[in-house]
Amino acid sequence: MSTLFIDNNGKALSGRTVNFTIYDPNSSIAASGSGVTDQSGIANFYKDINSMNFYGVWKVKAESGGVSSYTTFIYNWWGCAWATTGECGGLHSDKSPADMGTAAANSPYTVSWERTTDANAAHNIDMNLNGWSGNYCTVCHQSYDGNPTTSNIEGNTTKDFFVKDVHRNISCTNAACHDPNGTSAWNNHNTGSMTIGSCDNCHNRTDISKKSTLNGAVSNYSNGSGTYNKYHTPNATVPCIICHGPMHNVSKPDPAAGGQNNVTEDTQCTACHQGYSRHNGSVNCTLCHSSDAHYIQVTGGASYVNTNSPARSDCTTCHQNTTFMDAVKTIPKAGNYTGRNAPQVPVPVAHSDDSMNGSKWNQSEPYWTNTSRIENCKYCHGETMHKTAALGRPSLFSGGNPVNGTISSAMTWCQQCHWQGSPGYSVMLATFKEDNKAIPPEITGNVTYGNVNAGDGTAYVNHSSFAKDDATCRNCHGTGSENITGFMHGVAVGSGGGPGCLGCHNTSSPQNFTGMRYIDGSSFGKSAHANMNSNNASGYGINASCWACHNSTGTVVPDNTHPDRMTTPFICTDCHLAGGSMAGAYNATVIFNHFSNGTIRAPDNATSDIASCMECHENVSGMLLPNNDNDTGTFTSGVGYGNGGNKSAYHYGESQLNFGKTKGSDEYCIYCHRNETGEFNGTFMFASNSSISNHSLRYNASNPSCGLVQCHNSTGSTLHGNGLIRPATGYNSTYCLDCHGSNSSSGAANYSGITTGTKSRHNNSINCEKCHMNNGTDIHPAKYLQPDGMFNTGNSTAVNCVFCHQTGTANFPNAAMIPFTHHSDNYSNGSRWNLTKAYWTNTSQQGMCNYCHGDSRHSENALGRPANWSGLNIINSSTTSNSTWCSGCHYQGYTGGSKNYNSMVQAFEGSNLPVPPEITNHSTYAPYGISGYLNHSLSPDYSDSTCKECHGPFLPNGTGMDGFLHNVSTGTGCTGCHFSYSYMNTAGAPAMFVN
Repeated sequence: MSTLFIDNNGKALSGRTVNFTIYDPNSSIAASGSGVTDQSGIANFYKDINSMNFYGVWKVKAESGGVSSYTTFIYNWWGCAWATTGECGGLHSDKSPADMGTAAANSPYTVSWERTTDANAAHNIDMNLNGWSGNYCTVCHQSYDGNPTTSNIEGNTTKDFFVKDVHRNISCTNAACHDPNGTSAWNNHNTGSMTIGSCDNCHNRTDISKKSTLNGAVSNYSNGSGTYNKYHTPNATVPCIICHGPMHNVSKPDPAAGGQNNVTEDTQCTACHQGYSRHNGSVNCTLCHSSDAHYIQVTGGASYVNTNSPARSDCTTCHQNTTFMDAVKTIPKAGNYTGRNAPQVPVPVAHSDDSMNGSKWNQSEPYWTNTSRIENCKYCHGETMHKTAALGRPSLFSGGNPVNGTISSAMTWCQQCHWQGSPGYSVMLATFKEDNKAIPPEITGNVTYGNVNAGDGTAYVNHSSFAKDDATCRNCHGTGSENITGFMHGVAVGSGGGPGCLGCHNTSSPQNFTGMRYIDGSSFGKSAHANMNSNNASGYGINASCWACHNSTGTVVPDNTHPDRMTTPFICTDCHLAGGSMAGAYNATVIFNHFSNGTIRAPDNATSDIASCMECHENVSGMLLPNNDNDTGTFTSGVGYGNGGNKSAYHYGESQLNFGKTKGSDEYCIYCHRNETGEFNGTFMFASNSSISNHSLRYNASNPSCGLVQCHNSTGSTLHGNGLIRPATGYNSTYCLDCHGSNSSSGAANYSGITTGTKSRHNNSINCEKCHMNNGTDIHPAKYLQPDGMFNTGNSTAVNCVFCHQTGTANFPNAAMIPFTHHSDNYSNGSRWNLTKAYWTNTSQQGMCNYCHGDSRHSENALGRPANWSGLNIINSSTTSNSTWCSGCHYQGYTGGSKNYNSMVQAFEGSNLPVPPEITNHSTYAPYGISGYLNHSLSPDYSDSTCKECHGPFLPNGTGMDGFLHNVSTGTGCTGCHFSYSYMNTAGAPAMFVN
């Protein structure tokens, strides 16, 4: 019996005592003994069990130091099934081989050759001549077919020439087995004439291995004292029987995989190499070692080489060569590997690009020899070729970090080895110590593994004030890769300045350097300017946004340097104005409106373009992201930046994508111009711009949209868009009448959507803004001039005719002034001659105006209603015998040019007003039935001068028609003259005043 004693990695263990125990078919110990393993790990034990009269399955157990294994075999004490009848004629009826003389009847599974030919001459005869026409080997050699027998099996034995193992289709009489030359020598069992072949009778050198020589002479399949074939290990130390079992029961190391094929499965390897696993849990054993289990080799280029060959592969062969694995997979004996190719790492590997890497921080015990690539690998990862966790050593203290993950502030691979505060630091220490490796340098002053200057004099930097996440580490020890694999294999010497701006200038990892400025990197990453330079990021992510403003070219900042515009970055107007030095750079929106010099200026009080940007983007809280920036910053007018600060639109400007509204819609505009207390209210110079919800609060149904071409043409445009307009003429009468004026062709309003009717300038001289817009800005909404000179949206208290033409106002210094109006000084004027429907309410001055003139506020002809019959009369003329203003209303015989009395009647009746009293007994309009009515048959005429004789005799000399018509007195009597102080108090008064 033989056993191979190996460790978990498949390495031979020599000098170990192995205890063997043999169990009979009844599970009783039949024999025991021991052996010592040789340098190949093989121990042997011999025991003759010919005299042990048991039939069936036997068991052999090998054990050493708590490790054990066993195998079974079939042994029938006496194997002749024809002992009592048939050819043997009952010569062995007692199943005892005692009468066989000096020869022993060996077991069915022999390790030598049969010696039964020595026992009886009868066994030497030609069996064909004695009736054994079937020539069935298993008649005598029971159980070679894998079936155990008992002492009562006579006559039931299967008779054939075949065994049941992997050789089941090969006859015993095969030339390579028991008939080497086709001479049928097996027919004669003379001593020494029976051939017993060995493995290499069939499995020649080419089949079994590529070894140039075999170990020892070609010999029997045995483990006797002679030489025998050995294979598998580099020194060919393993006999066939160790892996394949005894002849006629050939198997493989893994019984579960079966022995009926020629494929070397991974489980065949791990049956012995139990401490080994497929690399990364996926790489087949055969891919690296070939499927030739009889001669183990390793990959080397596009072929397999000896294990000690200088050309053998290592970690770098697969992980720094993108084509290597594809080449290996094409080798015929590589097996069938369908997994992914090896992940690649940079060439050369540099866990620090310092020339002293591996020893700079520990010269007495270097971490690795930096001239050896594989030394780099093994220091960090250990021997991982046969590990499921290909990461190796770091997998024991990974801290839950993903392998080959994208670098972020949530990843902490670096700290696992280099920071004593890491949760996995103690595990890392134990792991490196157990493997007898130097401990990696610690970065926060560890008394044992840190706080020591480098061998070349480089000062130790205590990193206590730095954040310990991988993103922060990369900012100073940069790499072009965004994943941790690229970074770990391409670490740079730490530097001041460089592409990783946020490594130092981040509030999450403040540095104790004089004058250092910080921003909240987390909020910056959510801002409108985040990732604006992503095309140039080169693996540095959001740091590229810093380069866009602080580096003239916007490209990667070289290691150990600061960008050329570190303190003079580009500002808003450089990128966002058409005339800026970087107009449109990084897809910046070029703006045309809502800035100081835009078509629509906002805010108007800004002193410069950049100042107008800041009014909204820094001074309105809703335009900034919340942040942890403790620097309040400063703003320099005309420059546009100070020292960053928590109100920096560059760092924390919120991306307000159209405020969630349809751009250019009324809702979009109202987001800022919402009300006088809105968040943007402080940015408006004029409060009227704070709300644009209505053009008129009194005519909501006709309020126009911002998108109309008559207004701002905002449809589909952003507030900075080029399509926005404002009236070229400003907010004045010309602009107002573009909508409210009368179309010269149709007579309808210029804008069909208005509901106020057509309008004109009052007297064709008073501009609209004088009454409706304070300083020409109150168009959202239009307002009304009030008696106190202010403007508001209430028209019920607005100024009227009396305010302008009697009281007087600075707004209208040229308005015609009239006295306190009484078109008759009778106390019941307005109703004296029409008791059923008054002409006007005599307590209302404005009522008098409205009766005579109508609403002429928005009329080019301020005279209003009298213009319909004024004829040849002249406004504000002298009172003469040629003017007939009075007759136009009160004399049925009036004519003036193309106008006549009926023109007046139609005008009043058309306005549903009572017609003024007629003075010559008109059948309809003369109130002759009212007491006091006088039929005025006048002489010499019905001119205004004639009327004035009685109805204005006391007016001052030179009083024109405007003064007379607004100060008519009752027809003269005694009191008409003598009770009028104003008349009698003049120098030319003809009578005296009587109180």
